[in-house]
Amino acid sequence: MTKEQERILGNVERVFLPILKQVFEENLIAVILYGSAVKGMFTKGVSDVNVLIILRDADPAAVVALGGRGKSVLRKNRITPLLLTEKEYLGSADIFPLEYLDILASRKVLHGIDPTPDLKITQSNLRHQVEAQLRGTIGALRSALLASRGK
Repeated sequence: MTKEQERILGNVERVFLPILKQVFEENLIAVILYGSAVKGMFTKGVSDVNVLIILRDADPAAVVALGGRGKSVLRKNRITPLLLTEKEYLGSADIFPLEYLDILASRKVLHGIDPTPDLKITQSNLRHQVEAQLRGTIGALRSALLASRGK
């Protein structure tokens, strides 16, 4: 882990996590770090710090408060928060199976109780997402070929 990565991850735990606890209080179920920062593949200036924030309910006023209180920490540390209720998180594994498999494979729980093991990811949902992304990419490539006019 580089010094920059240690600094950023330290800021997530020492600065951002206390803001989350203060803004969401008892509504905060879990804060989970995932992605390149956990896998040791973080690249300074390129990678974001992915933070999954799981709430009991998504109170818009509290989300707005987080935006105000956390904006400089989010920007300075390239933190990309994903705010979901526990029900949304556990109920959307059929929509985002690739992303959730990544979270299942490597994550660091910074706060609370991790509901990730309760995710239900099926092969058919995984196949569907991969096929949808593949078809979208093929369509975009064909459009780019058309737009190039043979050049």
